[in-house]
Amino acid sequence: DNYTVSAQLPAGTLTGIKLEVLPDESFINKGPGRADNGNFVLNEFQLRAGDKPVALSAVKADFEQQGWPLANALDDKLDTGWAVMPSFGQTHTAIFQLATPLAVDGATRISWRLLFQFGRQHTIGRFRLHFTTAPVHLLRSLPDPIRAVLQKPATTRSDDEKRQITEYHRSSDAQFSAARKAFDDAKRERERFENALPRTMVMRDRDKPRDTFLLQRGVYDKHGDKVAHGVPSVLPPLPSDAPPNRLALARWLMAPANPLTSRVTVNRYWQTLFGTGLVKTADDFGVQGERPSHPELLDWLATEFQKPAVAQPSVANTHPQNAWNVKHLLRLMVTSATYRQSSKVPKGMAERDPHNRLLARGPRYRWPSWMIRDQALAASGLLVQKRGGPPVKGYQPPGIWEEATFGNIRYEQDHGEALYRRSLYQFWRRIVGPTMFFDVATRQSCQVNVVRTNTPLQALITLNDVTYVEAARALAQRVLLDNDGYATPHQRIETIYRLVLSRRPTKSEVTILIKTLGTFRAQFVRKPDSAKKLLGIGESKRDEKLDAIEHATYTALCNLILNLDETLTKE
Repeated sequence: DNYTVSAQLPAGTLTGIKLEVLPDESFINKGPGRADNGNFVLNEFQLRAGDKPVALSAVKADFEQQGWPLANALDDKLDTGWAVMPSFGQTHTAIFQLATPLAVDGATRISWRLLFQFGRQHTIGRFRLHFTTAPVHLLRSLPDPIRAVLQKPATTRSDDEKRQITEYHRSSDAQFSAARKAFDDAKRERERFENALPRTMVMRDRDKPRDTFLLQRGVYDKHGDKVAHGVPSVLPPLPSDAPPNRLALARWLMAPANPLTSRVTVNRYWQTLFGTGLVKTADDFGVQGERPSHPELLDWLATEFQKPAVAQPSVANTHPQNAWNVKHLLRLMVTSATYRQSSKVPKGMAERDPHNRLLARGPRYRWPSWMIRDQALAASGLLVQKRGGPPVKGYQPPGIWEEATFGNIRYEQDHGEALYRRSLYQFWRRIVGPTMFFDVATRQSCQVNVVRTNTPLQALITLNDVTYVEAARALAQRVLLDNDGYATPHQRIETIYRLVLSRRPTKSEVTILIKTLGTFRAQFVRKPDSAKKLLGIGESKRDEKLDAIEHATYTALCNLILNLDETLTKE
């Protein structure tokens, strides 16, 4: 219901209104509302002078139900409002202040609308309206402690009593409350903006650098010879036109005359592509490190990496003005005859060169776990391509963090697209890495050499982890919904192979996999509940139009193909 009250007020300047809601014996719980528990919900309280609306602000209510404050009665929304549960059976008051005092000439009719649109009978049963031309806060009933303080002479009030009066006055003044709210909102917005800005540690040099000494036997207060900034004499000197500080060191690191930075960087990219660097000890280029297997090649790649790349009309996105062009370097490596060799071991080379240090064949090694995960998601169509943003928390068995933190920190998994973002964005706690990354270095220390493992844990994860089972289900769905000529098992297997392995299957492989499909199908026909259980793994929704038995059959087949040695290995 909606109530409308109109009246012709005597001449004066209207400043405030008090709504008094009254209980009654005829209401449930004596009201003051007519709902089946005695409550009401005043969705909107409106004032008009003639045909013009008058703006109001909420000063205070004597009681507000949690989540249903008086301010809701002025927000122009019919799904919010003022309510008083569980304070039933007693009078409640609400004070409103006119945003601008209204001059009434004695002939203007004033109307008030009380809107009740919440639910059945959530209306007010009895009420009174009071009007005033005095300051609006005078309408409010004073709390007994404040009344007692005000009855004292001002000169005898303590500092604490003065503070109580000040705080009470501020809480009663609508303009002050509005200003305070605007201030708090602006402060929160400023803090939100500042927290969103990227931050970095900033250091500065001392105006007068302190002296540095060699310490005798490492004892901090036993100084030996005084030392100064510098680099090993076998390497080019620091720039002569800069003071010996961090900026000079940065310039020295990237100087064309310094081969070290380029050689180290090129070696790490070579390790990424070939599995082993030209210098096998990629983490140690010092006197204790291994000598390069192909020193002239390393030198040439280092100088090629430092100089500007030459623009080629046939090659897109070439930037001839930029030295240190990583894209140019990687293109140079992957298009080389060395990289494009077959990874099959030539006859006699396994004994002569078991680790392929002579580069007589193409690289072959187990993909890192993060790449295996991204590959499975990409083939299935689940991978989210969005770049940047905060880290995400993917699937993880329960209790992992609790075990490592003595129950002090719990892992809260994300949902939605966060589960399918690249492994790069997975949240990483230093002492507990993501469980699906079974061959990565710990975060306690820097590790340049890649850890490669054939641990059974890998097979346990890639066969059973939620991410991989869900990827297999999504890949199966992707193939089953592809009606563009891929209707037979042979053609569907060929599609899966091309998505996962980038090649067509051989006849013998197709024969084996079709037979395997029959085995899987027979198992799920005997146990249809297991098919539904398999299809329920993971949060992504499956297409219910697909037959559950058929979908589960191809899910098991896709899981098998995602775990082939060829899938998990760089060939």
